[in-house]
Amino acid sequence: MILVAVVMACGTKEPAAKALVADAPAAIVLAAPAPGGTVADVFGVNEALAVPDYVARTATTDQILAQLTEDAARVRSLGVRHVRLHSAVWPWLSYWASSTDRAAAVARADAAIGLAIREGLAPHVMIGPWPGNAPQQRTRSCAPADVDAYLAWVQAVVERYDGDGVDDAPGVGPGVRTWEVDNEPDLHHRAPPRGDKAAVNEDFCPPERFSDLVVRTAAVIRAADPTAVVLPGGLFDPSHPEGASYLRALWARPELAAAVDGVNLHRYPPGPGVDAVWSVVGLAHEVAPGRPVWITETSARSDGDGATLDSQARDLVALLLGALTQGVTRVYWHALVEPPGEQTRPSISRTRHLFAGSPADVDLSGPRPEWRAVAPRPAAVMLSRFMAEFGAAPRESVAGVAVSEGAVAVRIGGAVVVAAVAPGPVTAVLTLDGAWTTRPLADPAAPRAPFTGAVDVSAGPVILEPAS
Repeated sequence: MILVAVVMACGTKEPAAKALVADAPAAIVLAAPAPGGTVADVFGVNEALAVPDYVARTATTDQILAQLTEDAARVRSLGVRHVRLHSAVWPWLSYWASSTDRAAAVARADAAIGLAIREGLAPHVMIGPWPGNAPQQRTRSCAPADVDAYLAWVQAVVERYDGDGVDDAPGVGPGVRTWEVDNEPDLHHRAPPRGDKAAVNEDFCPPERFSDLVVRTAAVIRAADPTAVVLPGGLFDPSHPEGASYLRALWARPELAAAVDGVNLHRYPPGPGVDAVWSVVGLAHEVAPGRPVWITETSARSDGDGATLDSQARDLVALLLGALTQGVTRVYWHALVEPPGEQTRPSISRTRHLFAGSPADVDLSGPRPEWRAVAPRPAAVMLSRFMAEFGAAPRESVAGVAVSEGAVAVRIGGAVVVAAVAPGPVTAVLTLDGAWTTRPLADPAAPRAPFTGAVDVSAGPVILEPAS
């Protein structure tokens, strides 16, 4: 058994609604050059291969890997291959965790990263001195006390998983192509320090300290793998004035801008609709013009404040289409499977997962080969249908289409996909040359209807196709 002490899993927080730094645009149109790859490459799943700590306490490594193998199959069933490995959950890849039992840490990372690659997934790996959640509970500074030892650890980790055939882990194959240094420094900077929950540690991780950490880490990653993509840790909430200020201060540092491959943001819309995401993307384009934008954590709620399972499905497609038109390299949806017993946790009861988990009364005591029963939610079904139709399309075939307020319209190859970006009744008005037909994305077998210049997208995304 190679499990060690566990830490809190990501996703146990529910961001509160905060004032936006700017209003969302009335209509989304193409805002930045589209990155390469396919349409499917715009989407990934955060913590797709993860186990909550309260489950990992009693599960063996074989049980964990069996469950994660099933989860990898679920990811592929969605038409998705990109997954984000968070350092706050199993395999707990951080310098801090490695310092307690390096052999166990290596074995866990080999198992997790190897499994992802064997299952045909592309892991995006978080790396840093501390677990990605609540580091202030372990230290009074985001910088490691022994920087040289930390950087030596980073070099060894990247070399082990870069897939270049030199000192690689067994079965790593093509290796890890993208790395993310730490997580949510703006949140950790304003959280209470260790041992004093009433205090505010204003010196925990100021932008200049985090910039130095990222620059040093990125240099070591690139020395081990010059082809690697390196991102700074995603900011918790740039829509909040403190988060926006942190983002501006960070990207005002030329050494940080030169060291990384893009801006990295998190934004969880507080209710149904995804308008809130695009204001922070606009801020990123303003702060770092011309630089790629990544959203490594986001999702839509499925209950509370008017949200439903069906609204979550609509929001997911709107998020995808918005990312394609806003020049976002990739969005990672949080998360895959609802952990067992989550329904009983008030702080996370407004679930955002793609698959429903075990009932609230599931027995969480003792080892369990199967600790959760899962079923796809409407959002998962909608995502798989979207990817089946459009995932293989080259991203260069994508273009934004002007549309009325409250909707987003995207041309993908010969079709146009239209979705609502705000809750409530939405009729999308757009102008297309020639005769077109409409059908709902949710039902590929539905009969086509003639397009008359406006289409109701309140019930879900609609596909427009040239009339034959």
